[in-house]
Amino acid sequence: MGFAGRLAVTLISAILLSGAAYAFTASNIVSATTAGNGSGGISGYTVSNVSYAISGAINAAKPLIEGVSFTLTPKVSGAGAPAPNNVSATITSSGDAVLFDQCTLASGTWSCTSSSGNMIYVSSADTLYVTAAQ
Repeated sequence: MGFAGRLAVTLISAILLSGAAYAFTASNIVSATTAGNGSGGISGYTVSNVSYAISGAINAAKPLIEGVSFTLTPKVSGAGAPAPNNVSATITSSGDAVLFDQCTLASGTWSCTSSSGNMIYVSSADTLYVTAAQ
């Protein structure tokens, strides 16, 4: 077989292989999906009615904060104001911090305790941080 014959066989083989490859790719099915982009303001919550749970059982002379409770009011008013469902509190004292991450909601009041059982001395506590997100 001469050069022209080999070239013809090569071209026919390439065409057949590309057709077979197309047949496999043509059978793929991709279901419809959606995507989007947007933005919205972050308004936050007002923290009020703060109350601390105090423990004197370890050392009555130096009571410890073992929990904190408070109410949260969305700064956005009206119907559809976002209610938080992910809440935690942190109390700091000159470099130390205790995370009160087990927060539950009952009768409009959030009550938080530390999952690690950590407490902080009342006399050294200086800042309460509340984190709330919907």
